[in-house]
Amino acid sequence: CETDGKQFILLSKGLTYPDGERPLELVSRLFDRDQLVVVSGPSLADELSRRVAKLAIASSNPDLAHYIADIVTNGNIGTHVSDDPTGIEWAGIAKNVATLDFTLGAKP
Repeated sequence: CETDGKQFILLSKGLTYPDGERPLELVSRLFDRDQLVVVSGPSLADELSRRVAKLAIASSNPDLAHYIADIVTNGNIGTHVSDDPTGIEWAGIAKNVATLDFTLGAKP
């Protein structure tokens, strides 16, 4: 697949159906990992309500990760840059599972 040097931002998290792959696994079969950036967050809905969201931005290409972080960082959005996109994806998946467990286990 010819991508002409374009970069791609993955904003989805979870596991794909039916194989249970992470989005990065699926997309990296088609594109070079150095062209891919994973963005995850915010960590808590409370952050959004206070307008202080934190995003995790990860890529095996540190220049690309920092470039994207520079674009999205402002007074209301902070970023953490990582070279571990797989870890960022798993952290997002784990957060969703924990949130479901907390929500389903909550008593009225």
